Amino acid sequence: MESFQLSPNGKVDRKVLPIPDKNPLSLTENYVAPRTAIEEVLAVIWAEILEVERVGIEDDFFLLGGHSLKAIQLISKIRQTLEIEISVRQLFNHSTISQLTQVMIKLVGNEGLLNEIAVTVQEISQLSPEEVQALLSQS
Repeated sequence: MESFQLSPNGKVDRKVLPIPDKNPLSLTENYVAPRTAIEEVLAVIWAEILEVERVGIEDDFFLLGGHSLKAIQLISKIRQTLEIEISVRQLFNHSTISQLTQVMIKLVGNEGLLNEIAVTVQEISQLSPEEVQALLSQS
């Protein structure tokens, strides 16, 4: 927009402002799909927290609308889902899925184990609550 339409009071008339795109950055031609189970799980978590349709592994959390509160939500969801403790500083310094995946691999110390955990998370997420309960009762 070159200029804003003003109300009779001389203020910006918010009623005539165009509705911004919900997620213009994640739908770019630069989208890089997740390649591993770890990246897939993180992409699902990011999309949920950022309320976007999809997230590529090179998309920046903060450029997609992330901020400090959403960063805390993301860290909490990663801890809850993968049982890995990521610091706010680590997220700020490594704000793409591909970068954060490397941080997580270093924290766990075993990429294969982290990938197995991510695959298990994906499998469980496909089950109904009843199926999960049945599996838990078998143990």
